[in-house]
Amino acid sequence: YATRTILIATGSSSATLQPVGIELSLPGDSSRLVLPQDTLLWEFAKFHVASNDAAYHQLVSHWLHTHAVVEPFIIATRRRLSVMHPIHRLLDPHFKDTLHINALARAIFLNAGGILETLLFTGEYSMELSSHLYKEWRFDKQALPEDLLERGMAKLRVRDEVVSGPMEQVERDKSSNKAATGAEQKMFEVDAEVELVLEDYPYAKDGIEIWTAIETWVTEYCNVFYLNDMM
Repeated sequence: YATRTILIATGSSSATLQPVGIELSLPGDSSRLVLPQDTLLWEFAKFHVASNDAAYHQLVSHWLHTHAVVEPFIIATRRRLSVMHPIHRLLDPHFKDTLHINALARAIFLNAGGILETLLFTGEYSMELSSHLYKEWRFDKQALPEDLLERGMAKLRVRDEVVSGPMEQVERDKSSNKAATGAEQKMFEVDAEVELVLEDYPYAKDGIEIWTAIETWVTEYCNVFYLNDMM
């Protein structure tokens, strides 16, 4: 089944997200909304959510977005930049063994009839799914602040109509954001030029701290060698 999970943060934006419904659907068939009070059906629906999430994590979040997409950057860096180039020296430790690991994965995990095709519900369509989603992958959307904005989990911090920071300057509407309950959402500031919609979101709160630390270090490193983006 395809699973669309409905979650709400009850009471306030600081509350933990709680699942209130799971919509199960098949191609060409009507969908069915399962609620927590349905007990056995609710457990059945959660199994399908977990199955879909496991397949997406392994084929997209893990293999595609972590391993596969970095290969062109490894090849380009080693072909086009001297080993003494500051950017080569910055990136090279992070490329260690990646191509070798990917080659092993293609031979053992991703091959036809391999481990992933055997374990995941996507079966023989696993690589086709991963390849299809690669067409939608954009380098400029991979930064964590951009990812949170894209998924509606954060808002750009507004300062005199213009937000400036690591991302390009944009004009923002100051109209208040409304929660699903109709109450005004609070915005929780973090160390980047974004504000989180939910306070109880450890992935975003911890991730932004790590993102900001890396961005600060890389910026200072590059400033040693370059005056600006053109020099």
